[in-house]
Amino acid sequence: MRELDSIWDDAYSQHDAFHMTDGVNKTECLIYKGIKIQSGNKSTHIYKPKGEFYEELDDNEYQLIYFYGWRKGVLKLLLKIYQDKLDKISELIKIEINTRRNDSHLKYLRSNRQGVMDDYLKVVTQISKL
Repeated sequence: MRELDSIWDDAYSQHDAFHMTDGVNKTECLIYKGIKIQSGNKSTHIYKPKGEFYEELDDNEYQLIYFYGWRKGVLKLLLKIYQDKLDKISELIKIEINTRRNDSHLKYLRSNRQGVMDDYLKVVTQISKL
C-alpha cells in the first residue's frame, strides 16, 4: 500500500497527465483518464467525474489507488466505472423490452452499450500491457 503523497509523486512523474496550477488557492492538480488528483494546503485528494463536476472517491476506490498505484489504479477504477455504466444500461434495456418496446430507443441503448464495452476493452488492453 502506498501513501497519498507517494501517489501524488507517482502521478506527477507521468508525462501523459494534464497538469494545472491555481495560483490563488495554491493548489496543483493532474488529470489522467478523467480522474483528478489535487494537492495543496498539505492535503491531497482524488476525484472522479460525476456529471459536469468531480466527486471525491469513496474509501473502496481510494483502496484501489493505494493498492495498485496511480496509473494501474486509475485504470482499475475506470473498469469499475464502466462496469457500473454497463449495469445501468442493461437494466434500462430490460425495462425498455418489458414495457415500451420502442425500437429506436432500444437501438440507442444497444449502441451506447457497445461504445462503453469498446472503452472497457481498451482499458483492459492497457492494463494487460502494464
